[in-house]
Amino acid sequence: MDNDVDALRAALAAGADPEITVLSPAGPNNELSAYPLLNLAASHGHLDICELLVAAGANVNALTVGENLALPALVSTLAGSSDKHFACMRYLLEAGADPDGQIILPQLANNITPTGESSPFTTCMLHATIIRSTQKALQLLIENGASLELKNSLGTTGFYIALVEGKREIALALLRAGAVMKVMHRSEITDTNEALHDFLADVISDGGWAARVQCHRDRLLGVISHCVRLPHDVKVSILGFWSPPGGS
Repeated sequence: MDNDVDALRAALAAGADPEITVLSPAGPNNELSAYPLLNLAASHGHLDICELLVAAGANVNALTVGENLALPALVSTLAGSSDKHFACMRYLLEAGADPDGQIILPQLANNITPTGESSPFTTCMLHATIIRSTQKALQLLIENGASLELKNSLGTTGFYIALVEGKREIALALLRAGAVMKVMHRSEITDTNEALHDFLADVISDGGWAARVQCHRDRLLGVISHCVRLPHDVKVSILGFWSPPGGS
């Protein structure tokens, strides 16, 4: 908790268990939950502590466990949005943390589904996508192989949740990564996501995301060719800058 690296190193050298858990109140009823040391360190953004614990044998997929609660160490890095927390997330993924690790956190159900029905489990990807809306963390999960099509217990994908919540940039990031598009039913559209829904309907009418990206690139190349006289390879380089892989 105090980020005392020297004290931890000494304790581990003396035989302390790197996988010991700490009991602490959590949840709406303050029931006791067992927090592995690695999860606590990750939640505070203590990268050096995380490295020491993993080197000593701590499980990078360890779960914080309590009544109706199971929270992977990776999700603990989403407790904050600082560069320190992001560094811990990157390190845990490099050390083998599962980007699709399952989360049981019922109190977040109303943020996961538009109907407010109980959602017994979700995944690291869905949590990063919607609950925290951390686009940098989302991109890191995608780069480390997180599945775009994993669903929570109600059959809801991260892309669908982004549409429900009206989070355009998150939805676009998922589209660029290859998420499957699906227009929502009108009853599921609210003031916060109507514009995003209309955008998605336009993309589908254009023939899909790949077709829309190609159309966009063709138009940009036409603008470049009309405005400046440059060799073709230079124009293509400019086009790549304006319209990166996956679309802009």
